[in-house]
Amino acid sequence: IRSMECQRGVLHQNDGSVRYSQGNSCVIVAVQGPMRVPRREEKIDEATVEILFKPISGAQNAEHRNYEAMLEGCFSTMILSHCHPCTKIGIVVQVVEDDGSILAVAINGVCCALVDAGIQCSSLINAICVAIDKEDDDSMLLDPTAKELQSVKSTITLAFSSKSPGIILSQTTGLLSDKSYNDAINASRTVVHKKVQNFVRRFFDGVFLRSSAPKKTKGTKNG
Repeated sequence: IRSMECQRGVLHQNDGSVRYSQGNSCVIVAVQGPMRVPRREEKIDEATVEILFKPISGAQNAEHRNYEAMLEGCFSTMILSHCHPCTKIGIVVQVVEDDGSILAVAINGVCCALVDAGIQCSSLINAICVAIDKEDDDSMLLDPTAKELQSVKSTITLAFSSKSPGIILSQTTGLLSDKSYNDAINASRTVVHKKVQNFVRRFFDGVFLRSSAPKKTKGTKNG
């Protein structure tokens, strides 16, 4: 998996925002809410989760709208929306650079932005993309780049919760065998739990520890 980086608070007029990258693939995610909505849009017992996926340039296409639907389905299970009835939580994903695995990068970025915004969630949800080699079904590549994706037979993007072993999201392209799919699930679950979710926890633990640390009074000494 490529190196992960996260910078929080990049957009000051939002309740939460991050710039998240894996390798050269990068997104900026902004979160607003919970905020009031017109009465006709209210859900009495929960918040409405609305996600906008914006490409690097130009208008959206069908793939981008499909990403929006998958992201909304994914994070509607993570956000404790019943805590904020009659409101809306708006999330905007702006692609800065797409060097492969962009859906997984977007999922990881949204997870970080929700934590930054302080939105109540049941767990972390993170993802990774797995590519299957054209010549060898047993050969897998985790977190492939755009160049690497040009020479693979199929891809699977899988998202997992930090609280349960089940699959939250599964998106495939191309043809793959049942064995390849199950192998990809096992490999990606391990990487997501051990690397991606540990990165998110370490990053925000460091942020919260720094923000809650007592400030030293000038002119005093310990002991």
